[in-house]
This record gives sequence, C-alpha cells and structure tokens, in this order.
Amino acid sequence: MKIVYYCPMKRILLLILVSFTSYGANFKYVLENEKSKMSINGTSFLHNWETKVGNLSGEGSFQFKKDKLIGIKDFYLKVETLSIKSGTESLDEKTYEALRGNNYPVIRATIKNIEKFGEQVNGTIDIFVGGVTQTEPFFVKITSENSKSLMIVGEKKLSMKSFQIEPPSVMFFKAGDEVTVSFSLYLKIKEGQEK
Repeated sequence: MKIVYYCPMKRILLLILVSFTSYGANFKYVLENEKSKMSINGTSFLHNWETKVGNLSGEGSFQFKKDKLIGIKDFYLKVETLSIKSGTESLDEKTYEALRGNNYPVIRATIKNIEKFGEQVNGTIDIFVGGVTQTEPFFVKITSENSKSLMIVGEKKLSMKSFQIEPPSVMFFKAGDEVTVSFSLYLKIKEGQEK
C-alpha cells in the first residue's frame, strides 16, 4: 500500500502561481508632475476662460499580464488648490476663496469602481473639493508605449454648485457654473519593481 502525504503548502503555492499567471500582476505607478498637464475651462457672460493646474501628484496600482495592461486596482490624484492659476491675480484669489482653499488646500480624486476596461476605461470616481465629496462617472483613455510608463488622457465636466461652490466673480466677470477639466497624466513605474 502506497501512502500519499498531503501538503497544503504546495497547494497554496500552486494556487498563487495559477492566479499570477491567469490574472497578471499589480505594479505601482507614480505621477510625474513635470510631464503631466491639467487645465480647467469655463464660460462667463463676457468670454470663455481657462486656468492651469501647476501641482499634481498621484499613485496607483495597475494590472499587467506579461506587458499588456489589463486593469486598474486603485488610483488617486491630488491637486494643490493654490496652484490653480488663470494669469489674473484677482480671479485667482476669488477662485481660491470659492474652493475654500484655506481649509481644504487639496482637491482629491479617487477611483471607486471600474465598469469597463479596454481602449476606453470608464467607471466611477469620488471627487473631493472644498470639503464636499461627489461620486461622478469618468471616461479616460490609457496608453502605454512600454510597461515603464503610462499616459491617462481625458476630460470631465463638473458643476461647481454640486460641490456647494459659488462660481467666482470679479467686477464684470462672473464664471458660469459648469467647468471642463482636461488632463493628460504621465505616470512612471515606481522604483524597485521588476517586470
């Protein structure tokens, strides 16, 4: 009679190997501010306007199978409120005040759910502005020339009043409620990871 010994550790290792092979592996990526761009565009009864965002930071876990991007585990983005500049000092001061920048100096966006992943990625995202969090749908395109870097490109329309923000005004200028945030975010793989 042959006795077979059951080794639970071997089974666990086999399951880990199968999961890694079937579902890929997660790698951390960090946003590079110098290579990323974000602008906020809106309207007023006088003319269209645009502000630029100077300081961005963020990090996320992205899932790869071999060298192919197949999913997002998590991602967050931070915007320094004081770095939102229009080129007009008086408008910038009113914008900072409207965004309640003294109490909430950072705007945050965190992915909540991914509904579809492919050429276009869509899902829901939590956006925190001036002490108020709103869950919004998002649609972006993610490209990867090589597995060392990623580019996330998209735009998002937002209502300022949904965050309890009164659109800023200066003299004869009063911003409309809706703004469009356009962005191209460059991320590089976090150091110390091998693919």
